[in-house]
Amino acid sequence: MERGRRACESKEHRKLSIPANSKSQLFGKDHSIRNTMKKLLFAISLTLTLVTSVLADGTIQGSPGAFFRFQLAFGDQMRHPTVADGFTFGIFYGSVSAGLSRLTVAPQLATVSPTTGLVTGWPLLMSLPGTNPGDEVFLQVRAWSELYPMEFHSNVGRVTLMPEAGPGAVIWTLGSTPGRITPILYPVPEPSTLALSTITGLALALSFRRRINNRN
Repeated sequence: MERGRRACESKEHRKLSIPANSKSQLFGKDHSIRNTMKKLLFAISLTLTLVTSVLADGTIQGSPGAFFRFQLAFGDQMRHPTVADGFTFGIFYGSVSAGLSRLTVAPQLATVSPTTGLVTGWPLLMSLPGTNPGDEVFLQVRAWSELYPMEFHSNVGRVTLMPEAGPGAVIWTLGSTPGRITPILYPVPEPSTLALSTITGLALALSFRRRINNRN
């Protein structure tokens, strides 16, 4: 009986045991699968990095600082805007290839601070949606208020955008650095006002011509 039991156990052991060459094949397959997974994860990580870099926005230095006080031209006089004027300031931008007629306002807007001429609301590092680092863009500051029938525009700047992590491209100047924006804004009639002025001018011209024809 004992001899028979041992013979059965030996048979069961042989059934359950795995040959050495089979073990080697299994471990080899497992190692190969791990390497394949590592390569796949690396490829996914690299793809995500590339996509993120492509989707990253270009940046500028949004806040002009404590010494940059805007001045608006009211007729022959230049003065710093105050809180009571109710002005909102926006930075407009667009690609150089698209031209000046297609500028878009940046999401962050600014208003006049208690210190006349200074504005608040623009972050130090400002992203410009729809752009990429390295893009060359036109920039312009515009100010508007419900209390005034016209907008005020700065000169047009031209800079190359910086990476999303910063530092942003410097766009401000208190001097005459080419491509940067100065703190002086000049009045520009709104489209409706300009259209009304054009119609009025045409009407006066037609009236004047009729008078001349009637005299003749």
